[in-house]
Amino acid sequence: MAIFWSVILASIVNMVIGYYWYSEKFFGKKWRQYAELSDEKLSQLEKKDVRRSYVINFIASFIMVYMLAFFLLATEAVTVFQALGTAFWLWLGFIATTHIGSVLFEKKSKGYFFINTLYYLIVLFVDSFILIGNI
Repeated sequence: MAIFWSVILASIVNMVIGYYWYSEKFFGKKWRQYAELSDEKLSQLEKKDVRRSYVINFIASFIMVYMLAFFLLATEAVTVFQALGTAFWLWLGFIATTHIGSVLFEKKSKGYFFINTLYYLIVLFVDSFILIGNI
């Protein structure tokens, strides 16, 4: 049961990290530039059902963290180093490789790719720290 609460906690932490990661204090301004989102367009998007977007994002985060926990168990990771290694290989194998298509086919900038994929690397590392103590 402790693992369930760890997955919930890590999912919430992911949302908090995302809030700051994409804020003006960190990468928000550059990300909006790379994503070609003007202040006006962003404002229009925010006026839509933001609550729904956050709920769906939380569910997606929960699934990602749950699968990370599954892989940590499957690889029998018991140390922080092993957990970070598992997180890195999952990031490289599933996140970085799928996001590269946005650069190759959608003609998004490399900066867009790096901001988005590094966010996932950071949250997978943080999630690993949260989960490893309860596996």
